[in-house]
Amino acid sequence: MTIGTWIFGGVVFFVLFFLRAGTRRKRRARKLQRRFNSTATKLGLQISSQDQFGNRALGIDYQTNKLLFVKRAGLRIKSLIIDLDEIANCTYRKLYMKTPYKTANNKIKLLLTEILLEFDCKDHSTVAVPFFHYAKDRSPDTEQIEAKAKHWEKLVQKLLPQSSESHPLKQA
Repeated sequence: MTIGTWIFGGVVFFVLFFLRAGTRRKRRARKLQRRFNSTATKLGLQISSQDQFGNRALGIDYQTNKLLFVKRAGLRIKSLIIDLDEIANCTYRKLYMKTPYKTANNKIKLLLTEILLEFDCKDHSTVAVPFFHYAKDRSPDTEQIEAKAKHWEKLVQKLLPQSSESHPLKQA
C-alpha cells in the first residue's frame, strides 16, 4: 500500500465519521420533536408556536395559556408544563462564572454558564427553563440562543395576566 492510499482511506474515514455524527444529531432532533408532539397530544395541548434549540423544545398553547418544555437528558426525555395563569413574571437571565484567567488589562474574565427564562410563580416559587448550559451544550452560537430566549420572554410577558397591583387602571 502506498502513502496515497493511506491518506485517501483516512479522508474517507473522517468524512463518513462526520456524516454519521450529523445524521445522529438529526435523528435525535426528530426523536425530540416526536416526543414533544406526543406529549402535547397526550395533554390535550394545541401548540401554536414552538422552537427547538439543541436538546430542548419549547412550545405554547394560546388557548389554554400553557407552555410545554421538553428536554433530552442523556437517554431520557423530560417534560415540564407551565400554566401561565399561575405565573406572575417571566425574566430572561444570563448567568456567569468567574474564571481563573484575566484579560489583558487585568480584569477578571467571566464565562457565560447559562441562558434561561425564569418564571416567578404567584405562590412565590421559581421555575427555570434553561436555553443553554455551558457544560451540557455544544453550541457555541450563544447569540442565536440568546435571541430565542429574549423572543420567548417577550412572548410570555404579553400573555401573563395582569395583577391588580401592577395594572394602573385596576388600582383606582
